[in-house]
Amino acid sequence: MPLQVYQSKTLTKLHKDFCDYSLFEKGYARGTIRNYQYSWKSLNSFFALESLFDISEEILRQFFYRGQQEKHWSKNTILHHRKNLMPFFKWCTKKKLINENPLEQIGKPKIESKIPGHFTNNEIEKLMLSVLKYQYVSDFLRRRDYAILSMLLTLGLRREELLGLKLSDITFSEMKLKVRAQTSKSKKDRILPIPQRLKDILLEYITERERIGKSTLYLFASYNLDAKFTDSGLKLLLKRIQRKTGIHIHTHKFRHTFATKALESGVDIKTLQILMGHSSIKSTVIYLHTTVKHMQKALEKNQINYLI
Repeated sequence: MPLQVYQSKTLTKLHKDFCDYSLFEKGYARGTIRNYQYSWKSLNSFFALESLFDISEEILRQFFYRGQQEKHWSKNTILHHRKNLMPFFKWCTKKKLINENPLEQIGKPKIESKIPGHFTNNEIEKLMLSVLKYQYVSDFLRRRDYAILSMLLTLGLRREELLGLKLSDITFSEMKLKVRAQTSKSKKDRILPIPQRLKDILLEYITERERIGKSTLYLFASYNLDAKFTDSGLKLLLKRIQRKTGIHIHTHKFRHTFATKALESGVDIKTLQILMGHSSIKSTVIYLHTTVKHMQKALEKNQINYLI
């Protein structure tokens, strides 16, 4: 598109073009696009911005400062907004709409490394039991919700990956499942093995799904519509279970739990990296810090203990 066309657009339209480019050309996940839009909306809530030239390094520094002072943002929140705004300004620089990236000289806040939270064994049992005992209006809903929790815990899928699964992604005869590049954060396909117990749970759900005539291509279906189970539907499901159990729940906590339990069960760090779809092993190594008790047991078995 000619430079003059971009320059004639409003700032809001320009950011929409960037989001469309990121979604349709770069293939980024819709969750990533929502994050871009959220931070952009937050920036515009502080300042009346009309053109790119209204956005300077000083304006962005004020944005982060006012967020801290007025909204009580943590360092993590500031880092989150910085991360979401940076691609837009890089895109504008590449398009020669601005000469310099106004975020470039604003450093990242230093964040203390936190050990990811995960569910205990007792909490996992409580979560699963809450689905079995809940008064559902349909056996389809019970089996679907049980299958969703089981898959999150057993395979450590991200939210977008889970909701984007299609029936054709699963090969039961070979006990495997494909996470497609379109739904994966790494933008690469990955093949995951399906444990026998998860296979049984999924087949029970699919049998019930077929019985009531669901024909959507997506694995997890809505109850009221013959369509995929939505992000908002998943949030409502987890909120309901949280209220019933008193356990703090978010989708990524299931992923943390999968990683922690896998390491405690003897899965090596490189295999775990592949299973989780991490581009860098640095993202996987953090889970080693959550398995101190497991490492203690391993050290107790070391033959050196009997030689000194």
